[in-house]
Amino acid sequence: MQLTFHVTKACNLRCRYCYYASFPAPKMGLETALRATDQTLALGHRHLGVTFFGGEPLLCKELIRQLVPAIKERCGGAGVSVNFKIPTNGLLLDAAFLQFCEEHAIFLSLSMDGDEEAQSDRVAPNGDASFQAAKKALHLLAVRATAFATYSVITPRNVSRLAQSLQALYQWGSRILITALDYSAPWTHQDLGLLQREYERLAEFYFTKTKAGHHFYMSAFDSKIAAHTRPDNDGDTVCRIGINQLSVAPDGTYFPCIQFVERSEFAVGHVSEGIDLQKCERLFSGSIAAEPSCGSCGIATRCSSHCACVSLASTGTLHGVPPIVCEHERVLTPIADAVAARLYRRRVPLFINKHYNPDYDLLRTVEAVVVNNQRERAYETVESESD
Repeated sequence: MQLTFHVTKACNLRCRYCYYASFPAPKMGLETALRATDQTLALGHRHLGVTFFGGEPLLCKELIRQLVPAIKERCGGAGVSVNFKIPTNGLLLDAAFLQFCEEHAIFLSLSMDGDEEAQSDRVAPNGDASFQAAKKALHLLAVRATAFATYSVITPRNVSRLAQSLQALYQWGSRILITALDYSAPWTHQDLGLLQREYERLAEFYFTKTKAGHHFYMSAFDSKIAAHTRPDNDGDTVCRIGINQLSVAPDGTYFPCIQFVERSEFAVGHVSEGIDLQKCERLFSGSIAAEPSCGSCGIATRCSSHCACVSLASTGTLHGVPPIVCEHERVLTPIADAVAARLYRRRVPLFINKHYNPDYDLLRTVEAVVVNNQRERAYETVESESD
């Protein structure tokens, strides 16, 4: 079960593509979060994935510091394994909080779209740029060898810099590069042409780094390839709103997923009353209704169209497929397949291991590589200073 605490809707940025309409200041209380934890554990799942979300969750550092050990204790008592994740814009990240994250194995996801021009939609309330602060946060994460990813939003405004931006993030230390298309943007055929060009450039980068044996994860390609090589290994990653994921608003209202928090009609309970499991089931059933237009599509089983949040925002239904999703999948999938075929024909060891070895654990491998790299850098620094 994935449990997301919206610890606050307040944010210190005003990203131009953000789906939030307002940024109220109220923060979640400790008791609210703990009651939500207890009610979720009572559902009987054997693993709990906890995400501290916003707004900007690091506006609530002290709450997070209180919650993590308390949730660990509750999960331990119930015999439930638990892991933690925090997506952040990085502006409030510091060494002290990173130390806390490292002590509790909290995975961080840094929202950063790439180089300075690509980052231009992520601005402060007064319009100031956020690039330098985000880059500083990335440097801090990389130097400390913290387990982290970068999360980049692709928009028509920054699409022409996609390949350059992800290569820059890689150069600056990111080894888990997550990208997401801004499906709400007004994409044109020209924009999609640029997107195809950039994916082709990224494919060359992916090929070169994989062939050279560099461990990394690039969601655009690795997720598409894995959907082909491991079609039955989706586990809890499949969108199952209200069933394997719940979101809790600052006031304690339950919702079936992250972006539903803005829509009161989709509330599925409150910590004062509990979770409405019947409504959760109804919403989930509505989200998996068959879409007739997908029946004859050759890539339907590998498509990322099964996100109820995207469907609701784009079509007004829980299962509709926005045209931009179809266009994006038709651009990306052949490019991912082509680079996979090149690597497979050459029997590149890392590629075979990553996508055909069931025991390959990507996150642990990437983290180990990053830690080792940082140890080597530290050793080289000590040696040079002693000279």
